Amino acid sequence: MNFTKIVFNFAKQNFRIVEAEKLIFDKTNKSLIYRLHNGENQLQWCLRGLSFFTALNCILASQEYIQPIFGGWNCASYTLCTVVGFAGLIFLKIFSKRTIHELRLLKTGDFVEIKYFNAFWTPRIQTVHVSEFANLTESYFNYHKVDLTSVGKVWINIEKNEFAEQFQDQSVLMQILSGVPIRLDQSKKIKKQIV
Repeated sequence: MNFTKIVFNFAKQNFRIVEAEKLIFDKTNKSLIYRLHNGENQLQWCLRGLSFFTALNCILASQEYIQPIFGGWNCASYTLCTVVGFAGLIFLKIFSKRTIHELRLLKTGDFVEIKYFNAFWTPRIQTVHVSEFANLTESYFNYHKVDLTSVGKVWINIEKNEFAEQFQDQSVLMQILSGVPIRLDQSKKIKKQIV
């Protein structure tokens, strides 16, 4: 069975109170339903590696230009490696501005708080209505692409969700990413835990 069909079948299901009891709200009335497992650490190591690679090739290219030991072609190859390093850093900046790191559901069930990655130490947090999500499709390298009306295309890695064990079928996350607001029944007992 196709994964996309499974995703949309979960999104069409009604939100069950059993799933609502698993939501744990903090002092700010937000429940963390998605966090990319080890994502921030991997992004920081990629940033460090690309920065070191780019700086080293830039130094080697300048030294080879000033005093050519191996000839002028070696300077051109170091310069090309520096340009590739800068292109990789630009890709990381674009990737981190469009990839979801954390997703928090507000107590009302209509709004979510999105925290994007911050590769260059510029945190970006945005609160959006659930209805702004649309068109959940599979993309490259286990990422899924979602259209967000206020931002454009954003990416999320559903398979590496830290809270996959808490929500076995992840119907809460799938319903939100499909643009369907979650109606939490306030009269029923929903666990609230002060963290």
